[in-house]
Amino acid sequence: MGRRAHPKRHDSGDTEAASATTLDLYAVSYHAVTRYVQRILQVALEHDKAATERAIAEQHCAAAGTTIEEIRRLIMTPAIAAACALGAATVGTSRFRAVISAKGVIVTIDEPWKVRSVLAKHRLRLMSRAESQRKAARLYRRGVRTGEEQ
Repeated sequence: MGRRAHPKRHDSGDTEAASATTLDLYAVSYHAVTRYVQRILQVALEHDKAATERAIAEQHCAAAGTTIEEIRRLIMTPAIAAACALGAATVGTSRFRAVISAKGVIVTIDEPWKVRSVLAKHRLRLMSRAESQRKAARLYRRGVRTGEEQ
């Protein structure tokens, strides 16, 4: 594979389940960890612009009272892992929306999609008399144009 070996990764082949879980956790970038803490846990800090992504993620996790590994476990659920394996660009859960790169790495976390009511899309709109006349005239003109083209 073209992946770099992570120093904490266990590639000794202990058990398939343990190594698969460990490998999946490293498919969450430090930027995604930072965004999860900021957007989902609502802990935002000022950070140095020259700091690395890892240092920024560690600062945010420390402020939230957790570690990077725990946040990665919260992000990498079985559904998210399946979406990464299938090559999805984004995947949403009830808590957050994950943006996935072409290599299957979660690059950022956003707020969840807002569920809009079906009725809001198909709401009956009452038009005034002037609006209904304009609409009727517009539809008539379209009908005449279509009839002339044929």
